[in-house]
Amino acid sequence: MRLKPWDALAREIAGLASPVAGTEQVSLHGASGRVLAEPLLAALPLPGKTHAVMDGYALGAPPPGRYRLAASPAERLAADEALAVSSGEPVPAGTASVVLADRALVKDGEIAVSEAQAKDNIRRRGEEAEPGAILVRAGKRLDARHLALAAAAGLRSVEARRRPRLALLAICDAETALPHHGIFTALLGSRSISVTDIGSVRSAMLESVLLRAAASHDAIVVVAESLDGEEGLLAKALAGIGGEPVVLRGALKPAKPIITGRIGAVPLLGLAGTAYAANVAAHLFLRPWLMSLAGLAADDPFLPAVAAFSRSRGQGRAEALPVRMRREGNQLLLDPAGRFGQLSALAAMDGFALAGADQGALEPGVPLPYHPLLMPLI
Repeated sequence: MRLKPWDALAREIAGLASPVAGTEQVSLHGASGRVLAEPLLAALPLPGKTHAVMDGYALGAPPPGRYRLAASPAERLAADEALAVSSGEPVPAGTASVVLADRALVKDGEIAVSEAQAKDNIRRRGEEAEPGAILVRAGKRLDARHLALAAAAGLRSVEARRRPRLALLAICDAETALPHHGIFTALLGSRSISVTDIGSVRSAMLESVLLRAAASHDAIVVVAESLDGEEGLLAKALAGIGGEPVVLRGALKPAKPIITGRIGAVPLLGLAGTAYAANVAAHLFLRPWLMSLAGLAADDPFLPAVAAFSRSRGQGRAEALPVRMRREGNQLLLDPAGRFGQLSALAAMDGFALAGADQGALEPGVPLPYHPLLMPLI
């Protein structure tokens, strides 16, 4: 079987998943990590009041000039008046400018400002958004920035996509737990999806467990040390319950066959190999699949970096190398973090560098795309 370039394989796998149907109203308090289903529209002007952006004095006319210091807030400042204000405090009508306190000379109830200033230091009501304006477009994963904006614009809830219900299980006949299990629990710990951790499943029970999982979930992720392609446990179990197993192989080191399929309408993705190999596959292949399920647009998580080490290598396959990242000036430098078959490399690494299929030996200074480890994946 011809091996596919890893990026083409990633796009193919992402195309096997579709956004789950359904939306729900979610309070701002619980909306962090949720995917926005409808545009976020302002309910109130933003900002809601015309106010000072710093501590100082509101002036009735632009500086320079001399002003009478008002003893108490007035509805409107005369051109020769000034009023002490704090950052965020509403300014009276007629305010032309706010000047910093240390740029004003106060004496005998008067304020003298000797220099003009480029900014008026005022935010005016509705200057960012009027009611009905789009604050955040649909498809965004919400975080603290978006929620602060929503609250300031008078919203109490958002319309979010229903979270995909994902079942996670590990095929393991041994008495000891599969190292992959804890890794994938962390990788899938996102508020954008809802995960049921089924735990370790013995091969004899695999068909019945898959059927039960498909009956109550939108998608299934299976991890194992080996899936053995078309002859493996997962492919046979899928075929045995009427599923549609497909074995995919990428031109990538480290890599094992990836099993995709469906149980009815429920998509399934099976990943195997060492814990490191499965982790790489999760970042490169599982992550875009999950983003499709959650209704998120594809992105590019790679950062430009350069090697700070030498390594001989053959061509024909891309290679994901465990690395530690450090910064020198504006440049990201990558140091080796162990061998990719080692569990200890997972604890030591910050991410992995991806050497291209046609790239030869690596030397210090050679550009290398760097993929930081993401916990969770989305």
